Amino acid sequence: MQAFPDRETDECALWLGGFLEEYPSLEAIIEAARVQGYEVHGLTREMILAMIKEAGPPSPPSLGERLGIVR
Repeated sequence: MQAFPDRETDECALWLGGFLEEYPSLEAIIEAARVQGYEVHGLTREMILAMIKEAGPPSPPSLGERLGIVR
C-alpha cells in the first residue's frame, strides 16, 4: 500500500509492504496503516470484492472451460 503524498518531499508518506506475503489479507494491511496513524475509508463493497478477487491465487481452468463448453 502506498498513499498520501508527503507535502514536503512529494513521496508517499505511507508505504507498507514490498511483497504480497507480508499482508495475507485486506484487513491486515488496513490494520497496519491504522497502527501508523492512517485510516482507510471510502472503499465500496464492489471495490473490496475486486481487490480480493485480484489478490487471490489463480485457479486452473475448469473441465468445462478446458473442453470449450463454458467460457
